[in-house]
Amino acid sequence: MPKTRMHPTEMRAQATDLLREQTISDQIAHARSQIDESLKTLDDAADTILTEVEKIRAADLTAAAGVEQVTDACRTILEACLFHDLVSQRLTKVDAGLAALTGDMGAPRAATEHSAPPVADPEAGLLNGPALGDEGVDQDDVDRLLNSD
Repeated sequence: MPKTRMHPTEMRAQATDLLREQTISDQIAHARSQIDESLKTLDDAADTILTEVEKIRAADLTAAAGVEQVTDACRTILEACLFHDLVSQRLTKVDAGLAALTGDMGAPRAATEHSAPPVADPEAGLLNGPALGDEGVDQDDVDRLLNSD
């Protein structure tokens, strides 16, 4: 059977369809990565908070060391509560991606009562939210940079 030549317009349409399929696949994979990282962040925060509560319960409040132990545990618990911001940023990205995939051209769902109100920022397109586990800059590198003379 002889091969027929494809018209350039038809070739372009097929190429566009392939790119669209790849883009959708990439967006879904990225959304899953964001969800996985959010779940890990939630698990880590819960483990940290529970561990610190156990330290507080075991502390001897009649001794100065026990009071310091409680203070340190409370500080660690507050730091662990930053998970809310990280998870919110990640899930906002997933929500926006799903809205784009489903053709919902409006903005992502309205923010919850616990979320900060949206702020118009000309550089918003530059912000990507928290990096996934293997992306971004390592915090130790940032600390070394800021602490160098």
